[in-house]
Amino acid sequence: MARDKENQAASYRTKRLNEQLNQAWTFLTSEQTILLAIYAFAIFLLAGGIFDIVENTQPVIGSGSTIYFLYPGLQGQTTYESIGAAFLFAISLGGAFLMYQSTRKVHEPRYSSQLLLFGSLIFVFAFLAFTAILNAKGVGI
Repeated sequence: MARDKENQAASYRTKRLNEQLNQAWTFLTSEQTILLAIYAFAIFLLAGGIFDIVENTQPVIGSGSTIYFLYPGLQGQTTYESIGAAFLFAISLGGAFLMYQSTRKVHEPRYSSQLLLFGSLIFVFAFLAFTAILNAKGVGI
């Protein structure tokens, strides 16, 4: 009698675990999750993640009592610089996504215009921030 209850409890736990694993697998293999992983990997590459790992970059550069977050010139970068670049790539991608969504909401003209405006502002902000970073590194555009 006690053994039957133990077997039923174990069977229930196994079935519940199997259901949870199936739900997790369905989530991990969904189209949105895969696209998000691809975007995250692309941002990691564009921001110089491989360079940071291979070159073992410093978080900041110090000269006397001055701390620099940007490496001067294009031949190197600091870890904080690559984190900032990754953040800017991510928000520019978010702006591009908002602009894309504005084309999908054509039947709601006010909402579509707002999405297009905010997406454009975010995208332009990211572009200007990248330009400012390059100018601070001593590279004029």
